[in-house]
Amino acid sequence: MNVAASHVTKPDRLWARVRSARLETKLAVGGLSAVALHVLDDNFIQPPPGTSAADHLISGLVPIAILVGAAVAYPRLRAGLRASIAITLGLLGIVIGAVEPAYYWSKDGLSGDDYTGLVAAAGGLLLVIVGVAVLWRTRRRDDSLIWRYTRRGLLAVGAVVGLYFVVFPLRCRTGSRTPPGQ
Repeated sequence: MNVAASHVTKPDRLWARVRSARLETKLAVGGLSAVALHVLDDNFIQPPPGTSAADHLISGLVPIAILVGAAVAYPRLRAGLRASIAITLGLLGIVIGAVEPAYYWSKDGLSGDDYTGLVAAAGGLLLVIVGVAVLWRTRRRDDSLIWRYTRRGLLAVGAVVGLYFVVFPLRCRTGSRTPPGQ
């Protein structure tokens, strides 16, 4: 045990770890924090009219737990998994942060949790940029050009197909183009 390290208090050690973290980790944790702030604000601080914070325990605590878990685990993960988590949670942050403010901006103007929604959308965009940068920085360059670009092309096609099966089932499946209730 290092004698000098034994005299450092726990908050000092924590602050030293935060200062020594890589810029990528700091940006990713900042983006995850922005998304978590909006989830906290939307579910607990300013819940929709007619509901209380207790009505949103599962829909608020589960996403916050996922975001905090991702922020804690982020620096310990391999590059591909870090990038996947950053891009996935970043896209979700953009969606949950931008949809409601975009809807109400033209009708009544921004109010309440719309501001943290814009912060969450910016945090989500930051996460997507960090994820793409991680993928770019850690790409493999030790194999032949033909196999490298074939593999990248297949991964891109797989990502598009995967997004198709994840995003499009979320659309209205009533058989018509009008949403239910209209």
